Amino acid sequence: MKKILKITTYLLSFLILGLGLFLGVKILLPQHPTETSQVQNFQKNQAKLETLRQQIALNAKDSATLDVKTIQNKEESLLKELGILWISLKPSGEIDLVTSKGGFYFTDSLMGYYYSEKTPQNIYECDPQKYPQEPVKSLETFFKEYSSIECVYRVYRPLGGAWYLYYERVEF
Repeated sequence: MKKILKITTYLLSFLILGLGLFLGVKILLPQHPTETSQVQNFQKNQAKLETLRQQIALNAKDSATLDVKTIQNKEESLLKELGILWISLKPSGEIDLVTSKGGFYFTDSLMGYYYSEKTPQNIYECDPQKYPQEPVKSLETFFKEYSSIECVYRVYRPLGGAWYLYYERVEF
């Protein structure tokens, strides 16, 4: 009887420790802001984002990723105010404004604002016919409908004009 009680105690301790580690890692990992908060932030700061876009176009000499520290002081303070971690400029003028980064071990994800004069197409590295090609109406709905997607992908959601909210899943 003592042996069974001892084994049960060890198993329970192991279960509690495992659950604690899982929850601890989940809490400590950076979480993306909600789609709603990103949309509200965009609506509140659309004029500032447009000013930033214009400043980036003036400062960009090539398509290299612009580090926050290399942008003029005025723009750096604006980036911090808007919660932008880094900027990526494409040769054809599209701009990524990364606002959050999340992930664990071999997968990572990015979320942010995307500026493009052309409507972007969603990108999937696995069976693209199974998933929507055009920007989606809601990222949250997309995640619910396609929760089992296991490949690298990038999905866009229109915000207004040439602006989009995007979510990108990458693997290392």
